[in-house]
Amino acid sequence: MLKSNVSTANSRTNLTSSPPGSLQMVKQPVTLSNSYIQTLAKKVLHLLKEHVERNIVKIGKRYYRQKEGIPQGSVLSSLLCNFFYAKLERECLDFVQTEDCLLLRLVDDFLLISVRREHAEDFLQVMHNGVPAYGLAVKAEKSLANFHVEINGRRIESTQGAMQFPYCGNAIHTVSLDISKDRERKQHGKTSDFLTVDFSKMPGRTFRRKTLR
Repeated sequence: MLKSNVSTANSRTNLTSSPPGSLQMVKQPVTLSNSYIQTLAKKVLHLLKEHVERNIVKIGKRYYRQKEGIPQGSVLSSLLCNFFYAKLERECLDFVQTEDCLLLRLVDDFLLISVRREHAEDFLQVMHNGVPAYGLAVKAEKSLANFHVEINGRRIESTQGAMQFPYCGNAIHTVSLDISKDRERKQHGKTSDFLTVDFSKMPGRTFRRKTLR
C-alpha cells in the first residue's frame, strides 16, 4: 500500500480555480513529493518497533523490559486481532456469510444473528471444536444462545424465553433487533465488580483520582 501511495504522490495534478468575481479559469499545477510520505512511513515503523520491543513495566520499585508479547492495553492488540480473526472468518466461517446471517465481532467476542437454526448450530460446533491452526478454543461456559442446544455433549447456557440478548454491555431485542444498554447485568452484580483498584503504595489516592476523572 505504501508503494501504491508513493507512486500516486509522484504524479502531477492540475487543479482548476476561479477567483471571486472572475469568469476566467486558471490552472494551477500542484506537485506532491514522495519524500514526506517515505519519512512518515519510517517514523511510524520506528515508533511501532519501540512500542513493541521497549515496553517498560514497573513492579514495586523495580523496572523490567517486556521481552515477549504486546504491551497490555496496546492499540496494536485490537488491530492485529482484527487481521487475525478476519482471516479465520474467511476460511472457517464462510458458511455464515449469507443474506440470512449476520456475523458481528468486537475484538474476540463473536455474535451471530441468523433466521436459520442450523447455521447457528454449525457456528457453535465450529467454535467449540476449536481451530488449532489459529489457536482458537472456546469454552462452553463462556457461550450463550437464545435457544436450547448441546454441543459435544455439553448444554450451552440459554436465554430462551427472554426478549433481550446481552452482548458487550448492550441488550439486543431478539424480535425487533433494537439495541439498548444491558442494565440487567449491573442489577445482579456488585459495585466492586465494576471497579479497578491498583495495588500501589497509595491505592486510596489512585481510586479517588479515577473516580473523580
